[in-house]
Amino acid sequence: VLGFSNLLGDGVAMAFGEYISADAEQKYACKVRDRKARMLQNDPVGDVDELIGHYISKGFDEVDAETVAKTMFKYGDFFLNHMMAEELEMLPPEPEDEVTVGLLKKSLVMFTAFVVFGLIPLLSYICFSTIDDVTPAGMFGISCGLTACALFILGVYSSKFIKHSWYSQGAFVMANGATAAATAYLVGWGISSIVNLDSCNV
Repeated sequence: VLGFSNLLGDGVAMAFGEYISADAEQKYACKVRDRKARMLQNDPVGDVDELIGHYISKGFDEVDAETVAKTMFKYGDFFLNHMMAEELEMLPPEPEDEVTVGLLKKSLVMFTAFVVFGLIPLLSYICFSTIDDVTPAGMFGISCGLTACALFILGVYSSKFIKHSWYSQGAFVMANGATAAATAYLVGWGISSIVNLDSCNV
């Protein structure tokens, strides 16, 4: 019961944290875009020249850089978004009518992923607790093994979106999760060995 309640509570906290983080990122992007828009309005030639210089630094021919920059300048919103991406390496803000839906989607994905993977060690205890031959130490080992497999699968899946090989990314995610779990376990073991828990019972 404590495990499930803690899992759901942490899932809600993670989802809320994702919402706040994404919302802050969106607001900051809007602020930067508004500042770039004012700069473009006050000094359009300077911004175009700045973009031309940026293209030249990327290997463009001067004539081609000037042609591309001046052509894009005709399309204000696209030009602003492009400047944010190229010069500031920032994604432009989402359209206002899509912000709330986007934030809720990110929060839901975070909550779902956290709960689904967090259920694996708990379900392993529930499923194998009915088998008499399985000791508590055995259930703990099974739980650790299933969790490691789930983390490895997650890493393999994430390798589809990056350049790392599936096995190296799977091993990396599994090692990352194992390190976090070992840290939590060792901290709990260390505290329990220092503090007399029996004296804390009421």
